Amino acid sequence: MKAQHGILILAATGILCYGCNNKKIAPDKTTEAATDTIIYGDEIVVDSVLGLTKVIDEHKLVDQFAIYGEGEAARLKYLKENLQYPEQAKADSIKGTVFTSFIVEADGSLTNIKIIKSLSYECDREAIRLITNMPPWQPAIKDGKKVRMLYNMPIRFDM
Repeated sequence: MKAQHGILILAATGILCYGCNNKKIAPDKTTEAATDTIIYGDEIVVDSVLGLTKVIDEHKLVDQFAIYGEGEAARLKYLKENLQYPEQAKADSIKGTVFTSFIVEADGSLTNIKIIKSLSYECDREAIRLITNMPPWQPAIKDGKKVRMLYNMPIRFDM
């Protein structure tokens, strides 16, 4: 009986994962245009009303990646000084990492803030609050022009 129950859960998980990979992603309120290009590492991502399409390119797409303020040390300092560990997470002894994603716009503002991997509702909200309150970043540079760039950032919660 337990083996059949495990197989049923596995099958349901497979169906859910298949559905997640194939669903259309509608743009949120922070999307300015129906179609726009976002640079991410070695890929160009076209954000449209129909969803996200990745186009792999073997050439270097940005000359300089987007960075926070004065760099990595300043970003880590901001997170350390501004993270407010949620009381409920403390009470439940929750620790770990919230994985986030956002777009650094050409003007340095941060938009499309999303949770890629959740830790808890309270920690997720705190991660979004931290990113929302960050000062503007230095945008990515391509061919001397400021460009949008997708950025993934883990935020560690540890008591």
